[in-house]
Amino acid sequence: MCRSRSSFMTNNQQFVTEFARNANHYVELVTTPAGDPDVFARRLLGSLTRLYSGALLLPPVDDVDPNHDFRRSTDEEWQRVYKNISAAFGERLDYWCTYDPIYPRDGSAEIVGGSLGDDCADIHRDIIGPLVAFNGGDTEHLNDIIWEWSCTPFESHWGIHATQAINALHWIVFDHGIPNASGT
Repeated sequence: MCRSRSSFMTNNQQFVTEFARNANHYVELVTTPAGDPDVFARRLLGSLTRLYSGALLLPPVDDVDPNHDFRRSTDEEWQRVYKNISAAFGERLDYWCTYDPIYPRDGSAEIVGGSLGDDCADIHRDIIGPLVAFNGGDTEHLNDIIWEWSCTPFESHWGIHATQAINALHWIVFDHGIPNASGT
């Protein structure tokens, strides 16, 4: 469940600002052609780790507008991220994982296929709208921005994509490498 507290506390502003900085870095990283795939893999692993841990540090919020709708990335933007990631990882784009490794219900403990391209594009889609609002100085909807980054979207969607991608990237960076990138 998402943490709750009666008001946003200004001494937590540093965590919000740091998350936005990490989110901006992530967005720049996944929307720009990768360059060296091995270097990119390590940078993406670091970026996702900072983004995920930053979401855990965001302050609890109340008084969110359940009807506030931040802009999401367009299908073209989603495709651009997916294609950038696909070009960088080639045959290492797809991986296998257990969707819910703790509590198998409704077949969720079965091994399923994942994609770094889909993970990165979906994370981008979930964080970009609140990020654009934050970067634009939208203080009126600050609680909504924080909620979008750290509560239900994080808990049930982009946080799952991030942890699965972090796991796959760990294996790529520290064990498998990327074929034809560094002679592996």
